[in-house]
Amino acid sequence: AALGTGALTLPTASAAPRGAGAPTLALKDGTLDWGVKESFRKYLLSPIANGEITPGDGATQASGNGPFTFTGGTGTYDTGTHGTHTAFRGSVRFEGHEGVLDIKLSDLQVTTTTTGGGISADVTTVADGKATTDQDVVIADLSLDGIRPGTGAGGAMVFKDIPATLTADGAKAFQGFYQAGAALDAATLTVTADSSKPSEEPTTDPTDEPSGEPTDEP
Repeated sequence: AALGTGALTLPTASAAPRGAGAPTLALKDGTLDWGVKESFRKYLLSPIANGEITPGDGATQASGNGPFTFTGGTGTYDTGTHGTHTAFRGSVRFEGHEGVLDIKLSDLQVTTTTTGGGISADVTTVADGKATTDQDVVIADLSLDGIRPGTGAGGAMVFKDIPATLTADGAKAFQGFYQAGAALDAATLTVTADSSKPSEEPTTDPTDEPSGEPTDEP
């Protein structure tokens, strides 16, 4: 892996050793662009649900009831497995039916491998005026088959339009509105290597073996 000034250059499969011992790079300035599920957003703002959607804690929503952007992502990139793990700031609250539906997602985290991954969140629901939070619920499965990371501004690594589906735990979190396996909005993950933090290089044991044959030559 080559780490430039704020840039991340992906190693090829032949260039980087796989498995234990490969260096891990720190990631910064990550963003997650994800709308959760467009039809759900539209339903909440319809006259039937008469609800509202409230991004907070640094998250924003695109105009026209668009997708959300979660920022401040930090995490790691494993040059051996090519996997990433990134945690984001921001939350979004979905309310409808005069408070009968009240779901808040916060502390979103994204994990990717070469073929898959997931999105997790702390899920807070309110029932009968009592709030309950389940932490680190994997709400979406990601499929990275055929997804090749591109290069964004400042050398950022961009995984664009990753297909996402609802997990069984995600279906429970959304109170049965959708079944497990339902298609969710595609997610876009953007991360940048943190050049201010050194890589966690694998350690090697010192050796007492001589480096070569002794010589009498001056």
